[in-house]
Parts: sequence; structure tokens; C-alpha cells
Amino acid sequence: MQVTLQAAWKLREKKNTGLRKPVMSLTIISPDRELMMNMRRFEDYVIQEVNVSKVIYDMDCDKYKFFKVIPNHKVLGRRLGAVYRGKPKDKK
Repeated sequence: MQVTLQAAWKLREKKNTGLRKPVMSLTIISPDRELMMNMRRFEDYVIQEVNVSKVIYDMDCDKYKFFKVIPNHKVLGRRLGAVYRGKPKDKK
């Protein structure tokens, strides 16, 4: 449970949301049913510590996976030299 609380605090810090400002929901994702049952026992504690309105539990990890590919223009420019055009320019 401590890991879950620390992860929630880090997410709030990353999004620049203070602990005093309540968040609508916190989704806890784990394929482990026993872990979910244990987390539900301490749901009131999690709500108070993270300052959320409700906690959502989900066992479908695939629903939350996403990947984003971002090119490293500095490295690509060094490797490819003049062939690499760099960042695409916006056409207006």
C-alpha cells in the first residue's frame, strides 16, 4: 500500500497538483485479486492520504497501456548528419 501512496503522490507532484486540492478519482490497476482486496480494506485511508473523491479498482492492465515514440533530434542529427532534416516545420 505504501508503494501505491508514493506513486499517487509522485503523480500529483509531476502534474503540479498540491495535496490540498482534491482529485476526482484514483485508479489502481493490478492483475492480482488478493492485492485488490487488501487495498479495498484501506480505501478510506487512501482517500484521506491522497485526497481523492473515489478510488477505482481495475484488473485489466491492457486497457491502460499506451506507447508514444518521440525522436531524439540531437542524436539523430549527429548520426545521420546532413541527411536528417531535423524537426518538422509547421506549414501554415
